[in-house]
Amino acid sequence: MTALPLTPAGLRCAHRVDPLGVAPDRVRLSWRLAGAGVGRAQRAYQLLVTDDVGAVAWDSGRVESAAAAGVAYGGSPLMAGGRYRWKVRVWDEAGRGSEWSDPARFEAELDRTGGWHASWIRASRIRAAATPPSGRARSTRWPGP
Repeated sequence: MTALPLTPAGLRCAHRVDPLGVAPDRVRLSWRLAGAGVGRAQRAYQLLVTDDVGAVAWDSGRVESAAAAGVAYGGSPLMAGGRYRWKVRVWDEAGRGSEWSDPARFEAELDRTGGWHASWIRASRIRAAATPPSGRARSTRWPGP
């Protein structure tokens, strides 16, 4: 009986499932291998990363490697806040290729320098913003029946 090809499963990016806000320099892709038998091993892999509209951001091509954890993203620069899908296929010790995995997702973080600013909200700022201009106050009581 011939063993079925290994199957990539459990896809993760930056050690998380479908993470949001991953720093572009920290996009590391990982998967585990599923398959019956003893002495099974991955011989090669291929990664495919696409953006939200399906344009290919990175096709690694076939990479002769047993690496299945911490594979660094090597495609075109990721857009701040961009949403990406990725999938992987592998070749086993006998050179048999798997089908593509189910796709996984990740979202690149927003631009720290220009795309996103935030600050803590303090009670004093809320009161100041909620105070009506003088002479224009109105009743906040609910009208009676």
